Amino acid sequence: MIRMSMMALTIQDVTDSDNKERCMKLALVHDLAECIVGDIAPADVSKNVSKAEKHRREREAMVHITGLLDYGLRKEIYNLWEKGSIIRRCWVW
Repeated sequence: MIRMSMMALTIQDVTDSDNKERCMKLALVHDLAECIVGDIAPADVSKNVSKAEKHRREREAMVHITGLLDYGLRKEIYNLWEKGSIIRRCWVW
């Protein structure tokens, strides 16, 4: 998680600073739920967790984590996490 953010921070040839900031935020938030549910990789069949169950657990964790924040920050972080699939199309990934 932190490695992707550091990569985004240190890239110097990006002309769009808003994109760079967004990519850093996406990288930080992307795996935030894992601090509660753990890393459940699709290839790890030993954990026997479906994609739907993984998403349910992560969503529940994010509701808990963001519930500790004020409304504006809660909304920003949860929305970034919810749109996490964007990170795969972002230059960070």
